[in-house]
Amino acid sequence: MTVFHEIGVDPCLYYIALGESLFNDGVTLILFKIVQQFLDSKSVTAKGILIGLGAFLTISLGAIVIGVVLGVLACIITKYRTHFEVVFLLGVAYTSYILGDVLGWSGLVALITCAMIQAAYAFHNLETNDLYTLRSISRQLSEICEGIIFLLIGIKLLEKQLYWHMSFNLWSLLTCLVVRALVVFVLSLYINRFYLNISTISLTEQFILAYGGLRGAVALSLAIMVDKQKVEQRVYDTLVTSTLFTILFTVGVMGPTMRPLVKILHIKLAQRKTISLVRVLNERMIDEIAAGVEGIIGRYGRNSLRAYFVRLDEDYIRGFLQRQPSSHNAGIVKVYEEMALVLHLASLRSPQQAASIMRDLPATIQLRQFEAINMEHEASRAEMQKMTQFSAAHSFLGVMRRRNATLYLEDDCGTAPHRRGLQRFSFLCEMPKLLAAKRVQILSLSSQLAETTPSDRNADARPQEEAEKENDRAKKGRRSRNVINR
Repeated sequence: MTVFHEIGVDPCLYYIALGESLFNDGVTLILFKIVQQFLDSKSVTAKGILIGLGAFLTISLGAIVIGVVLGVLACIITKYRTHFEVVFLLGVAYTSYILGDVLGWSGLVALITCAMIQAAYAFHNLETNDLYTLRSISRQLSEICEGIIFLLIGIKLLEKQLYWHMSFNLWSLLTCLVVRALVVFVLSLYINRFYLNISTISLTEQFILAYGGLRGAVALSLAIMVDKQKVEQRVYDTLVTSTLFTILFTVGVMGPTMRPLVKILHIKLAQRKTISLVRVLNERMIDEIAAGVEGIIGRYGRNSLRAYFVRLDEDYIRGFLQRQPSSHNAGIVKVYEEMALVLHLASLRSPQQAASIMRDLPATIQLRQFEAINMEHEASRAEMQKMTQFSAAHSFLGVMRRRNATLYLEDDCGTAPHRRGLQRFSFLCEMPKLLAAKRVQILSLSSQLAETTPSDRNADARPQEEAEKENDRAKKGRRSRNVINR
């Protein structure tokens, strides 16, 4: 699954492998318990086989009921509780596993059922940060458990009780590979024959599904869980040894060769989906039209059944289990928010970086965004040119503005110059020179004033006093003439 996810195979192939890996482990545990009960009987009869089939159905249904009950309980509690949801959901999931195992049913099936209900309903009751925390914790726990599993494999390999029977080991490995290939090809033929899926499973995809049957934790755990009191020690050691041999071969040989095989066989990869509102609306419209056509012709199929369950879910179930039932149907709003975030991030970058950021957007939106960025750049350049034209020729502020505009206009790198932060103010590096020049001018003026003598200052002041006296005499003469006229 990790290899499929990293390569990015077609979603249909990925979810087929995911569903098989999830439910295959649960079915394996149930069959192991049934076969283990046959060890107590001396012979296996038809009645015992029928009882085993009944036990298989009972164990499966009981585990599903436990998972559904605890999953619904978790949804209801998270609907009204706003604290410790992450710890609570993890605790409920593991409680379903423990309870199913204690009651003699399949704990793994109960855990899977509970997790599916939580993912469908309870996750919508969580905040975005809580949901991110829950996924991060789950991912870390899975990595820790994988490390513990490989540690256990290494410990078992160093034990002295291993009994290496190479013929039995090779036959067990060959049996596992052949049986898995037969099951995959037969089920794929059935699916392709009755068109249970929109796209058929090709031969190369069938081969990669059969080849990807790696053995791991479940196989080793079941081999160790065999009751030593019911089998001989030599048989027990042979089973554990053959299981370890199969695990090492599938994980060490088949696992690393999965990626080259996917490329050699040209397995269909997932297509990059554009972030488009039209695409979301078209997908929903096609689903509704397909269900309507089936209703008109009177032939109810998968589309009508899907539409029925969707209406039942939206009308009754989500209103009972979710805090905000409409949040599930907000796909268009989420797409719009994603588009807005991408456009905002692109507006803060250079044109080259914006092109890579907006590669998932439709071509028309990309063209409009580039036009807006170009207009913004032209407006910024025009503003800077006006500043250079109207700035003073030799003023201190004019020098700084011209220096700023020169740096802006001469910047020919790929980034947006008017958003480069401190690089706009690189003229500050020349401020010490400008201040030194101003200081020299001030010192020269002060020295000139200091060199002037007091007599020179008095000589300069006498003409001013005589001019003031003449002005006073003229004012008095005008006043006297006005009095005589009256």
